Amino acid sequence: MVQLRQDKTRQDKTRQDKTRQDGYKLKNFAIIFIASMFLLLPLIYMRGVLIGNDTMIHFNRFYDAMMNLKNGHFPSVSLYGFLSVGRICNALYGEGFAYICGGLLLLLKSWSSFQLVTSFVILFVAGSGMFLTGRKAGLSDKFSLIASLVYLCCYTTNLWTIHTAYTGFCSAVLPFVVMCGLDFIQKREKQVNILFLSFMMGILLNTHNFTAMLGVVVLIPFFIVGWVKSKERAKYLFSLFIAVVFSTLLSLRVFYSMIKLFKENNLYTVRPELNLAHSSNWFTIQMPA
Repeated sequence: MVQLRQDKTRQDKTRQDKTRQDGYKLKNFAIIFIASMFLLLPLIYMRGVLIGNDTMIHFNRFYDAMMNLKNGHFPSVSLYGFLSVGRICNALYGEGFAYICGGLLLLLKSWSSFQLVTSFVILFVAGSGMFLTGRKAGLSDKFSLIASLVYLCCYTTNLWTIHTAYTGFCSAVLPFVVMCGLDFIQKREKQVNILFLSFMMGILLNTHNFTAMLGVVVLIPFFIVGWVKSKERAKYLFSLFIAVVFSTLLSLRVFYSMIKLFKENNLYTVRPELNLAHSSNWFTIQMPA
């Protein structure tokens, strides 16, 4: 009888500890939620739209995607954005993400609401991703939360809000890519979370080619350490191969558009800037005469 009471007390204590831990997790995400809203207070107070360096190109892309969704046809050229000159942009530049934003714009019906909602989502995802990465790396809730709040205040994390620049989106997604890399080095068996890694790389490939390449670069050191520590190297490589295949399948539309457009058309690409020095800042310690 005494043993049964002790077991019941132990179970109740375990249940209470689990409830308390879940409460702490919710509290951490609530703080990240409030911090994300706080960073957007100037935008809320202004009740307008911030126009940055990349705002016009992305807003034209999203408007074109919205009109395509509204009218039910999806050409490779831009018929509505970019002054309807037939520019090819979405087909080669994050078409999946453009249509998600176009659908959101169709629902919200205003650029100010669109900018506010997308900025909040990116900030909250970035902060949450950094918190989860910290926890996966072995940090306590306290230090993971501090890291996420510092990350939220970084300039690059806020570039989507300020300039509508994809660097802000990179900042939101890359912590989750690092989480995939941590699996490589923390486990000796089943080192690759195939579905999660495939999903994250699929998102990057459907959003921003450079960010996808950056994600691969980030994973290379983790891959090397994981290879050294792995007990099942053949299985490790096979799991990575399956993840690559799944990521490619999720991004078939991207590769199909690239191959089709470059094969069947003579396209003018962006002219490279060969002389960067003329727009650079020069510093000298020479005293004026």
